[in-house]
Amino acid sequence: MGARRKAFCSYATVASGISIDLTLSTADIDKLCPSDVAMTITAPGRDEELESWKETFGIEERYRAKCCAKNYGKYWLMQALDECQNAAKTPQEILQKIERNAESNPWAEANFLKRPFPIACRNAGLV
Repeated sequence: MGARRKAFCSYATVASGISIDLTLSTADIDKLCPSDVAMTITAPGRDEELESWKETFGIEERYRAKCCAKNYGKYWLMQALDECQNAAKTPQEILQKIERNAESNPWAEANFLKRPFPIACRNAGLV
C-alpha cells in the first residue's frame, strides 16, 4: 500500500486557491493540439495537495485536451470572435468580459480554465 498523501477536500467551503496559466506555442487554432499548450498550475501553500490532485486525475493532460477540443477551447475562441463582430466590440473588451464572468463564478462551465485560455490566445496572436 502506498504512502498517504494530502489532497484537496472536494466538499470544502473555502476556495482551494488554484490558479492556472496557459501558454500556446502556435497561432493556428485549427491545428492546436495538447503538446502546443503549456500549463502552469499553482496553489500557494498547498503544493502537496496540488501534486496529488494532478497525478490522481491526470489534470494537466485532461485540461490540455479540453483546450484543444472543438467544443471547448476552440469554441471559446470562436465565441469571443463572433461576439466582437456581433456586438461591435474589440477583442480586448470581450476578453475582459470573459475574465470578469469567470472570476465571479470560476466553477461554472469550466470558467477556471476558460479564463486563462483566451488570454493565452491573445498572447499567441490569435486575437
